[in-house]
Amino acid sequence: FIALKDKKFPGYTLLNGIMSLHFIIQNVAIPLWVVQETKAPRWWIAVIMLVNTTAVILFQVRASRGSGDVKAGARMFNRAGYFVAGACILYALSSGVSTIVACMLLLAGMIVHVAGELVGAAGSWSIGFGLADQNHQGQYQGVYSMGWGLGGAFGPSIVIALVIGMGRIGWIILAVIFLLTGQAMRRLLTGSWAVSQ
Repeated sequence: FIALKDKKFPGYTLLNGIMSLHFIIQNVAIPLWVVQETKAPRWWIAVIMLVNTTAVILFQVRASRGSGDVKAGARMFNRAGYFVAGACILYALSSGVSTIVACMLLLAGMIVHVAGELVGAAGSWSIGFGLADQNHQGQYQGVYSMGWGLGGAFGPSIVIALVIGMGRIGWIILAVIFLLTGQAMRRLLTGSWAVSQ
């Protein structure tokens, strides 16, 4: 239980879990949003998901450059918050507009979103491995992975309640959550009281 006794590490884990909600947006919220709230054709979901998959394959290594230490990882994590928040706004704007405009906004949203996914993943791994006690990496990675697990378990209900239940306002709330999460991680890890890795 060494990782759990590290008083700050569970907090970083929680922030990482919150940021991981953006995967729920991709896999659950976007398909429902496109079908129920926009005039985009259903097959457009496959197009924007293909954009995401292709970008991850082509750019993941390039996006991870410079993410070696914890402070660099924190800055990347913060940047991811801005990207994902921007994507949420673009998704929100895709409702109530023409088919072509909706398709373009959804595509733009996914491009911005995948940029956040790429830099966020690099930053997250730098944080998770960099903060861990090198003699207990297994325990630390197990705890850090709990954030992803909790996001996967509770995320669909939260995201759908916001996006489908509240519409554009829900997207704005999500945007604010991602912005604050990215900033909180950066400030916790680069502040004067943060661990020195």
